[in-house]
Amino acid sequence: MDSVKILTVDVPDHMIRELEQMAERESKRLGKGVTADQLAKKAIRIYIRHMKERQKENLR
Repeated sequence: MDSVKILTVDVPDHMIRELEQMAERESKRLGKGVTADQLAKKAIRIYIRHMKERQKENLR
């Protein structure tokens, strides 16, 4: 099982508002509730995956 680590990030207010607006648009688009927290978690997972891919490319 993977270990769980807590990540704390300071985010400017304008970015929080933008994330909340994005969540609202996604909720309407998908027809179900999407929170800003869910979007942030997904963005972090995508970023980590991208960085791992980049690291593999640099090792070649």
